[in-house]
Amino acid sequence: MDIESIKKRVFECLDFEDNDLPFVTIILNKYFKRNPIDICWGLRRCVFVFKNYVIKVPINYNGVRDNDWEGSISDLGPDINDISYPKTKLAYPKVKNSYIPIVFMEYVKWATTKEIKEKLGYYPDWIGYVDCGQVGFTKSGRLVAFDYGIS
Repeated sequence: MDIESIKKRVFECLDFEDNDLPFVTIILNKYFKRNPIDICWGLRRCVFVFKNYVIKVPINYNGVRDNDWEGSISDLGPDINDISYPKTKLAYPKVKNSYIPIVFMEYVKWATTKEIKEKLGYYPDWIGYVDCGQVGFTKSGRLVAFDYGIS
């Protein structure tokens, strides 16, 4: 799908009040112009994938909550039996008197059960607590959850 088609589909999903809608549109357009490697979107956010990081932009107020949570949780915990999270940075850029949380997250490559078992030698129990098993490996080889919003 070409970028204009993706853009159109994402904009059709936007669900904000009139005072926030122009701001979110400006933010989305900014990242569409940066030539991401990939763009995906779900029920709550649009994700721009770049070589070493991803940018998550909310497309509704549930996405705002998810970003606020994900951007606030970041650990490099040594205990492989606990859920691990990628490095994140949370930003609240101001445009047109609106503040919407944007998450910058280190790139995580989704991993299958087989890949996890091959790399770690076992399948950690904590993965069962991550929605849809959305886990993968960072460039440094850490297994982390990468989509763990609260909604």
